[in-house]
Amino acid sequence: VDRAMTLKRPDALFDMLKSYRIDATLLWRRTPAAQLLDHVDGWKKVFADDNVVAHVRDPSARHSAEPEIKPASN
Repeated sequence: VDRAMTLKRPDALFDMLKSYRIDATLLWRRTPAAQLLDHVDGWKKVFADDNVVAHVRDPSARHSAEPEIKPASN
């Protein structure tokens, strides 16, 4: 898990996401893994604050430098 989060082996992150069928992540915002998912097709950023970022698997999601996060409606 450490190698996946620090991206010492970027393929380890994708292997872990696939083998465990992970469809959502909640990661410390400054980890390389969290930053990478911002730029990977098929993953959509749905939440971010000063500390953490959440992504969900979305086959229609296309990467961008600054993914749009829509505010939750009350």
